[in-house]
Amino acid sequence: MATNISAGMTVGGLATGLDTNSIITGLIGIEQQKVTREQVKQSDYQLQLSTFNDLKTKLSDFDAQAVAMNKTTALNIFAASSSDETIAKISGVDGASPGNFDVRVDSLASSLKIASKAFTKAQATNSMSLTGSFTISTSAAALKSDPTTTSVTIDLDGTETLKDIAMKINRSKGTGATAAVVQMGADDYRLMMTSVDEGTHAFSIDPTAGREAKSVFSDGLDLVNPAVGSTMVTTGAVHTTFDLKQATGGAATATTQFSQLFNGLGANNGITAGDKITITGTDATGAAIASMDFTVGATTDTLQKLLTTGDIGGNSIQAAFGGAGNVDVSVNSSGEIVVKDKTGGTSKTMSLSLSFTDADTSGSALSLGTSEIKSDYKNVISDGKKAFFLMNDIPFSSLTNKSDSTVQGTVFEFKKADPSTVKLTLDYDKAGITKTVQTFLDSYNMLLKFIDDKSKVEVHTPDPNNPQSTPQGLQSGTRSNVIKGPFAGDSSILGLRAQLQNMMTSKISELTDQGLSKFSSLAGVGITSEQKTGFLTINADTFNTALDTDFEGIKRLFVTNGYTTNPAHTFGAYTKDTLTGVYNIDPSVPQIDTSKDAAITTWSAAELTGGGAILNSTTGDSNGMAIQAASGSGTGKVTFVRGVAGQISAFYDKISNYVDGFLTSTGKGYQQQIDDETTQMDRLQKQVDAKKQQLTTQFANLELAVSKLQSQSAAFSGQISSIKR
Repeated sequence: MATNISAGMTVGGLATGLDTNSIITGLIGIEQQKVTREQVKQSDYQLQLSTFNDLKTKLSDFDAQAVAMNKTTALNIFAASSSDETIAKISGVDGASPGNFDVRVDSLASSLKIASKAFTKAQATNSMSLTGSFTISTSAAALKSDPTTTSVTIDLDGTETLKDIAMKINRSKGTGATAAVVQMGADDYRLMMTSVDEGTHAFSIDPTAGREAKSVFSDGLDLVNPAVGSTMVTTGAVHTTFDLKQATGGAATATTQFSQLFNGLGANNGITAGDKITITGTDATGAAIASMDFTVGATTDTLQKLLTTGDIGGNSIQAAFGGAGNVDVSVNSSGEIVVKDKTGGTSKTMSLSLSFTDADTSGSALSLGTSEIKSDYKNVISDGKKAFFLMNDIPFSSLTNKSDSTVQGTVFEFKKADPSTVKLTLDYDKAGITKTVQTFLDSYNMLLKFIDDKSKVEVHTPDPNNPQSTPQGLQSGTRSNVIKGPFAGDSSILGLRAQLQNMMTSKISELTDQGLSKFSSLAGVGITSEQKTGFLTINADTFNTALDTDFEGIKRLFVTNGYTTNPAHTFGAYTKDTLTGVYNIDPSVPQIDTSKDAAITTWSAAELTGGGAILNSTTGDSNGMAIQAASGSGTGKVTFVRGVAGQISAFYDKISNYVDGFLTSTGKGYQQQIDDETTQMDRLQKQVDAKKQQLTTQFANLELAVSKLQSQSAAFSGQISSIKR
């Protein structure tokens, strides 16, 4: 018989005859159940955390769909067709409507191309010793991106080769021209510049005051003509911002008769004898020109009379500027009137303005206007031209070969000039639009299904005659088993589901109240909830009818945006703090309404930015809203609406906030429960281990005591036996 009472010992029960090891194991097993229960709880928490992380992924996926839908262009899916795509094509963008168009392309837009004077190979490939600075106006895209930057400065330090100068131009961000070195002959190298933008609103080049020497004039690149008698200032020149078109299509020329001009729609719009064109402006010195009224003598009079030869009284544009000795006046290939100074004036305020008067009130009309500064280039390879086209027998022009202003939301793309008529058709791609919306809804439905599946509580009664019917993890028998999903009974998850469902199904009353849409909810366009699951489905017939009824209104159901009543006001921006509502705007004060209630106006001073043209609200319900509204633009209202997709996106941003968002705090909560269980299990396990040590020691001592008694008993029995003998 042997007993080990050291650490980690086992007790065999040889002295007592008891199975002490089994007794200890049984007693410790009871204690170990406390640890096991905590392990089960921890496993449940780990499953909850894992499931919650899956939920976060699905929420993120749904947010990605919402972000995509929260764009005014998300549903701009159109079916377009052209009878000849080699001539013209059509496409739809924001604001487009179905339509059929007959288009004839008379001429294509082109880009301005100019060149420097000729340089020898030796001059072009070595340091040209050209110094000074000049500016190049920015491109249309760059100006749209940053309206405050209108030009880019090119600095020459005298070390550049001709290629270096081209690279400086090309590397300058936002320039309205690109540059290249072209070899025109054996010893003829030139800097060629091409306008980034098509049309007549091409780039302009100007020397920088105080840094003109050897840059753009004849002692340098010789790109522009200097003013007469000057080597520092460019020639004064302007061209009209409007163009004159022939009624049959194409740009007007100097020989076009007034009766041949396009002057709008209407039976009585034709110009008649006696109608007047008033000429005003400033010359190259900055002085006002002589205001004159040019009178149409006969409808067969040509534009040349308006330009130079004059009416019966000698009145013409050239005469208003002081005669042929002061200016040249012409019509360019885009139907624009061009005035070029010959006096050497240095003012940049040279201008021309023309206005039409229907002298006999017969209904005559002619759209005229003002002018803009034009650079006078020395070597023009090809002038920038507008595109001219007939659309449904009406003449139009476009600065580029993509006209997006003729019909709202419709883009005409011109590929080549051709006398034949192309039939263009634009219609809603209802299948494509439905598919886009369905993708958004599918993401929502999958999210709801996931939450529902993980929140189920199911009771299973195993069939003793069919063990295979028992769900995995349960024992067969007659006892019912309750299976709870990881989110079962979790009110926060159920609350999340309810919030999502509310955003997807609630009305946006501002849309219908302010006449912005015929629909105030998704249900109104045929997107309804299934009664049992809450999943959103599309009724195709109802949805297609809604598309035909109010396409823009459907788009507004999804998008967060602001809508102004004053055309001179433009909605700019909003923040998470801006509330859906109707707000009054008064830029003359300036002030913005801070109450979202359309019936209540609570004025607050607006913070001005953007040179005073942008009103910013910094308080109240409109906090964070910015409206572009110039001081003299008048009052108005802006309706700010958070569409369904916009609401989902904003909600996700809120709950996913890294500091205190619901997803962050809930995830931390699950992890804390897991950590707490680890601590609890460690504590209980130590108690169990201590209990086992205690029992093992006690039973070992018992075995030792019994063993001693047995030894004493044996010795005593031996003594008794010896006495008896």
